[in-house]
Amino acid sequence: MKQVYAQNLENGGTDRSSSLSIYLCVKELDRKNACPTDRSSGLSILFGVREMLSHLWEGLTYMRNNNAMELTVRPVAAENLNDFVALFESRGAPHFCWCTLYRMPDQRLLSNAEKKEAMCNMLHEGIPVGVLAYDGERPIGWCSVAPRETYKRLDRSRTMPRVTPADLPTWTILCFFVLRTYRSKGVAKRLLEGAVAYARAQGAQVIEAYPFDTAGLSSTHRGHSSLFKKAGFRQDGKRWFLETFNFVSLPEKKNGSKT
Repeated sequence: MKQVYAQNLENGGTDRSSSLSIYLCVKELDRKNACPTDRSSGLSILFGVREMLSHLWEGLTYMRNNNAMELTVRPVAAENLNDFVALFESRGAPHFCWCTLYRMPDQRLLSNAEKKEAMCNMLHEGIPVGVLAYDGERPIGWCSVAPRETYKRLDRSRTMPRVTPADLPTWTILCFFVLRTYRSKGVAKRLLEGAVAYARAQGAQVIEAYPFDTAGLSSTHRGHSSLFKKAGFRQDGKRWFLETFNFVSLPEKKNGSKT
C-alpha cells in the first residue's frame, strides 16, 4: 500500500492529504476483503477500529518520514523578535514564563505580559537570550543560551553555583522547547549545535548546562544528559560543560600575525 502512496506523490506533487486518503482507503479495502467482520459483535467492531487506527498511524508515519524539513538555527535578535513571540504564543509553548525564571529576580511577581515585555526589552538592548530553530521560515523550537551573568538568579544559586572564574566568558544553557509536531525529529540536537556555535562566535570559552536527569528534576525542559554527552560535554556532578579554548580564534594584528 505504501507504493500507492509513493506513486501519488511522484505523479501528483504536494497533495499529501489526498495521498494519505488513498493510502487509507486501499488499506480499508484490503481489510474488508481479507477479514470480514460480524458487525453484530462488539469485539469485531473494536478490532476493526483498532486496525483502522493502526493503519492511520502507519500512513502518518510514512508521510512524516518522507516530508523532509528545511531545518536551520538562528540567534534571536531584534530583527526576528516577531518569530520569538510567535513561537512562545503558540499552543503548548512556555508563554507562562517567557524563559524569565532565572533572568528576572522578581519573576514570580510579574504577569505574563510583563515577562514578555522584559524579554523583548532585553532583545532590543542587544542582550543575548538564545536561538530559534526554523522549518523553512516557521519557528519551531527554542534553546535558551546566554552569558551566565545575564541569568540574575544564578548569582545566589546553591544548585547551580558558578564554577568558572568571574572573568572567564561562560555561557549557560537552561531551556529547550520544541513544538509537539516536531518532536523526536532531531530538532533538540540541532538547537544544541546552534547554541554552541552561537556562544562560541560570541566569545564563550566555557558552555555549561544542567540536564534534568542528572540534576534530579522531573521537568524535562533542560534537556537530557545524553544530548549533551553526544555533543562533547563532560559531566561534573549536576553540571555538564564544554570548554571551547581550542576553538576560539586569536585576534590578528594589523600585519596579519596572531597575537
